[in-house]
Amino acid sequence: MLEQNVKPNAVTLASILPSCSQSGTIAIGKQLHCFAILNLFENNVYIISALVDIYSKSGIIDYAESVFLKSPEKNSVTYTNMILGYGQHGMGRKALTVCYSLRQNGLEPDDVTFLESVSTQTF
Repeated sequence: MLEQNVKPNAVTLASILPSCSQSGTIAIGKQLHCFAILNLFENNVYIISALVDIYSKSGIIDYAESVFLKSPEKNSVTYTNMILGYGQHGMGRKALTVCYSLRQNGLEPDDVTFLESVSTQTF
């Protein structure tokens, strides 16, 4: 896209980011994160959710936590990704705290949140 002078938008980035965790290429994920910041996409809830997911799956839970905590907007996917990330890294108490925070912010866990929480034994 960049070679063709077509600027990626937030939807493009949110679509590309999950492939970074699947391919194990966190360096590209970090570059895309920088691209998002430089292009003022860093507060997009879909990009935030994808970043939390890739950083968690890549074992960089501190980055995932930082992105999650700095996010001005969160949806059930963002919360689910953070709960799952904490659960995968043996941080059950933090996962429960995020789950309670989800409810305190007026959101209810959906089926996916519930299943992910149960599978990591954090709900």
